[in-house]
Amino acid sequence: MLMQRLVLLLLAVLLPQTVLAHAQLRETEPAAHVLLDTEPTEVVLDFSEPVAPTAFRWFGPGGEVVEGRAVARDRQIVVAAPQGLNEGTRLLSWRVVSADGHPIGGSLVFSVGRRSEPPVAAAGERAGVIAVALRAAVFVGLALGAGGAGFAALVLGRPLAGPARVTQQAGSVAAGLLALLSIGVQGLDLFALPVPALLTLQPWRAGLQSPLAWSCLFVLLAGAAVILSGRIRHGTAAVQLAAFGFGAGSIAVAGHALTADPAWLAQVLVFLHALALLFWIGALVPLLWLVPTPQAGRILSRFSSVAMAAVAVLVITGSGLAWLQSGSFVALVESDYGRLLGVKLVLFALLLVLAAWNRLRLTSAVTAGAVRAVAAMRFSIRIEICLAVLILIAAAGFRLTPPTRAVDVAVSGLDLHLHDPAAIALVRVEPGTVGANDIRIDLSKADGAPLAVRGMEVSFSRNDDALEPIRATAESVGGGRWSAPFVLLPLAGEWTISLRILVSDFEQITLTGTVNLDD
Repeated sequence: MLMQRLVLLLLAVLLPQTVLAHAQLRETEPAAHVLLDTEPTEVVLDFSEPVAPTAFRWFGPGGEVVEGRAVARDRQIVVAAPQGLNEGTRLLSWRVVSADGHPIGGSLVFSVGRRSEPPVAAAGERAGVIAVALRAAVFVGLALGAGGAGFAALVLGRPLAGPARVTQQAGSVAAGLLALLSIGVQGLDLFALPVPALLTLQPWRAGLQSPLAWSCLFVLLAGAAVILSGRIRHGTAAVQLAAFGFGAGSIAVAGHALTADPAWLAQVLVFLHALALLFWIGALVPLLWLVPTPQAGRILSRFSSVAMAAVAVLVITGSGLAWLQSGSFVALVESDYGRLLGVKLVLFALLLVLAAWNRLRLTSAVTAGAVRAVAAMRFSIRIEICLAVLILIAAAGFRLTPPTRAVDVAVSGLDLHLHDPAAIALVRVEPGTVGANDIRIDLSKADGAPLAVRGMEVSFSRNDDALEPIRATAESVGGGRWSAPFVLLPLAGEWTISLRILVSDFEQITLTGTVNLDD
């Protein structure tokens, strides 16, 4: 009965009724870097899916700083624009939270009346890196606690004892405390608050309303079950399995992967992936203490059988999740998400090599009681533990890298790299389709140093001479960046883009390249 109730509770929380995708900004009104004749009454931020507003701040051309007011309208955030600011360039710093609980931030720059030097937003402390560090530490604690419980139930058939049990309980307690702290840090990240704001209620209230609160609850349930399993005489295996399931559930109820499509498949894959990962990593510390014992042969044989199934689950579910998150191999390898996944896979491959070495070369010798083999296996397990910690850190790092399926929704445009011995220009044509396009240019010397220029003209021409060149004057927006908004390109296909850069009255640099416009 106890096991049935725990499983029912686990399933009830693991199967939410709605699952939404990770949001990205698609467009703004007014557009970035545009020059307006009159002040707008509002600014509209359009996202790929519904989001909730958290923090907005205006920075005016005269140094004014005004707190923003925003409301959500389905996929749009409408921000009231302050009236009475000086003419010139202004900046809106915005921050919202997506349905999966991850904060998204950015800024919008545009001008009213005339262009001026863009204001600089005050750099507030960002809690994202702290949140990742906490998440990684919680993962380690879960592996020691819930993963150790899975190992005890599936391999040992009894609770852990001695140093292994002390480590298991310490990991569970640490995971619970750090998970509670992560709720407040999540609130800091949502509102871009400084760390001292943890002493106020605002970040804690915000964190409790995010999906991370459910994850924290599961971590606490897993820890409670771990501690309970060592204090009861009957039903120990059921409680250990419950701790194991709660630990995997804490990973499954928060993060990018659950918002992939189809949602039901992503939910199953994440949960199974977490179970297999926690079991394997959670087994390492107990094995470190059990290898020198007389029961080592039997335990290693049993562990090898279960571990092989765990590896198969990891490979299958990991491959499925990578595909759901990217949609294609090319999109995966070209994204930060894919590169971080690559690091995780390399570490996983090294872990597999060590595991295979232990199984094929050392297990039989350890079973026979060879002292050198025992020492070699313990050394190998220590290396595996280090690799496992790095894998968990990489897994926590996915919080900072939106999956390519989300980026693909938001990102449109063409990027071009132009250079000659005197200058380098990184050009972005956005959205890169027929009609109005914004041209953004990052300009520097060939060695990367700033390049001072007096002016720049951008021109587009077609090789078939069907149209006269389309020219636009780019304006500096500061920091080596230039902008030519609202350039009308009427036809799809290949265009030649030329930058005529006026360095002085007697020196001019011309950079040329080609872009292909979509319909």
